[in-house]
Amino acid sequence: MQWTDEQISDIRKLASEGFTRRETADKLGISYDALQGKARRLGIEFQKPVKNEYDSDGTQSSETILKVVRGHKMTPREVLEAHGYDYTKWELVRATSNFWKQTPEATLYQSKIQIRPLVEAE
Repeated sequence: MQWTDEQISDIRKLASEGFTRRETADKLGISYDALQGKARRLGIEFQKPVKNEYDSDGTQSSETILKVVRGHKMTPREVLEAHGYDYTKWELVRATSNFWKQTPEATLYQSKIQIRPLVEAE
């Protein structure tokens, strides 16, 4: 595949905005394999897909990589939103973050959460 400067710029932009490889390929209308190979050669890093687990007691577990600006402490609301959950419908039960990669501007963390649906007052 012959890559244009515009396509490469679009790939870099979407990666920096937190898109996954699959989402970027779909959005740009190119094959996943072609995108993956080009991104690897250029050293472009993408957001890892969110991994979700559903438990029989109604709780859910989610795992993703978060980019946190140096010095910013995330609130429970921000953590829920970063995992794609609506804070008005879910309660954070447990959160675990592990250092993953550090740059001068931000630190990447592996974030694992366990949540449960909020119970509406009757």
